[in-house]
Amino acid sequence: MRTCRKPRAPGRAKFHKELIHHKTGYHLQTGANTPTRSNTVTAIAGKHRGVAFLSTCPARAMTSTWPKESWDEARFHMSCFQVQQRWVQGGVVYGHAAQAETLATKAKTDKICQHVTTRLLQHSHGLRFIAGDFNQPDGALPSMQQWKEAGWVNAQQWALERLNKPIDVTCKNKTTKDHVYLSPELAMYLKDVEVQHHWFPDHAVLIVKFHPLGKPPMIPIWRQPKPMPWDEIPAEALTQRYTTAEPKPDASAEFTRICTSVETAAATVLQDKGKCMPPQSMGRAQTTEVRWKQEYSAPPRAPRHGEYQPGSHGLNLQHARWLRQYRRLLNMTRIHEPATDKARTHRANLWNSIVLATGFSPSFQLW
Repeated sequence: MRTCRKPRAPGRAKFHKELIHHKTGYHLQTGANTPTRSNTVTAIAGKHRGVAFLSTCPARAMTSTWPKESWDEARFHMSCFQVQQRWVQGGVVYGHAAQAETLATKAKTDKICQHVTTRLLQHSHGLRFIAGDFNQPDGALPSMQQWKEAGWVNAQQWALERLNKPIDVTCKNKTTKDHVYLSPELAMYLKDVEVQHHWFPDHAVLIVKFHPLGKPPMIPIWRQPKPMPWDEIPAEALTQRYTTAEPKPDASAEFTRICTSVETAAATVLQDKGKCMPPQSMGRAQTTEVRWKQEYSAPPRAPRHGEYQPGSHGLNLQHARWLRQYRRLLNMTRIHEPATDKARTHRANLWNSIVLATGFSPSFQLW
């Protein structure tokens, strides 16, 4: 994948046609609209603004979590990419260039970076990167320091320390203001870093190479029961029913006995009130081994116009299943009485997907 600066309309449309015409295999994904320099036909490029991604792998833009006025500046964009069997999240930033050394300009550029930081550092995990022309040297912004404190690495700095490659200039053969920052999870796959100067007159091309990402890793899962409805369980009634702890040689067995006693007592109290203890709330101190499950790393797809705007944007399998089921149900309500065999087949398949959806215990109908 590549980060680049590119306008949207009409420049984006023209660039997209050129990619198709020359059969490059690249997919274009751009940030916000950029204004044209003039109304002439030839002046289609945005002036000192506009960011985009070019990729040969499947990609999709992330759900918007930033103010519209910041997005309209057309100086950052975030997407996720399916590389082999892994999802990689990335952000591109184009910093302010005028009087870049002043504190005011650095503050404006850092404000752009904070939107990327909030989404990729605070709301996510896994394979991630932040790249672009920051118009600032490495470490000049508070955001850059924040990334390093979180374990992120600058690609050229990594090459200097690991491969003994000197840090090369990237901007007009004078300064190093173009950077690629990698999350600790993605930095584990780093293989090599190259800087090529013969492509463009102003900026070099910074190339980061990786070892194969392989399959998603297996991660340990420790079962945790759901909270009990403590508001409905009087403490006095509970203390009269469970057994207290006693000194025993086997502390684990005694701990299991105490937890089972408390759960049984709480379930009895609820039963006396005509209610049932949820099965998911039972089983404390009975898990002695972890279960290994494959890592989930697919960010939620950005909602279409008129759809529910999710408030959670992290990598959570259960949330993703609920969101996917919601979208199936929404599509089902929008399908009118189908008039063709193809439409009827589509509705039948959609309903089958709703009924058999995973993530609902014991089934979606009963859930």
